[in-house]
Amino acid sequence: MYLYKIKYSLFALGVLLLGCIGYSQNNEIIQELFLGWQTSNCSIGEEKQLIKKLRVNADFILPVLIRGFEEGPSIDYLKTVTQAEIKRLRINQETIANQSINTGLSEEDLKIAREINIEQEEGRIQKGVRKGWKTRALTGIGYLNTEDSKAYIQEILKDEKNEFNPLLKSILHRNKK
Repeated sequence: MYLYKIKYSLFALGVLLLGCIGYSQNNEIIQELFLGWQTSNCSIGEEKQLIKKLRVNADFILPVLIRGFEEGPSIDYLKTVTQAEIKRLRINQETIANQSINTGLSEEDLKIAREINIEQEEGRIQKGVRKGWKTRALTGIGYLNTEDSKAYIQEILKDEKNEFNPLLKSILHRNKK
């Protein structure tokens, strides 16, 4: 009898561990899908493939997309993208200052580009990254086109001052077709 209990306990523990491993692997797949969606800059064909993956995993990805919208990008992601943009601005300013290429810009535009204060641009860049991240999350939520995703969008639309309302109205209109 004692041996039976040990075997049964080991079996139950094994099933539990397999379930946890499966959940962990599924969670990793969903996180990869989310990051792939959020950071993609792909062609229409590739985007269609991502949208199909979102829809197949709708029950699992919806909470992750909602969290992505509500929390915005991670501090590390924000920092990395901001630093890359600042580096790009510096390179552009150096190129313009050295006149190493013909930019095709008017003198007025060149003057504006030279006068950009990169340190002041950091806040604008971060705001743009946050807004882009949230926009992408909402677009993903819209592509799911489930009852839960529609309900979430309707909830956000209740705030008439929300800057994302035009996007959300467009998503709902697209989903009616």
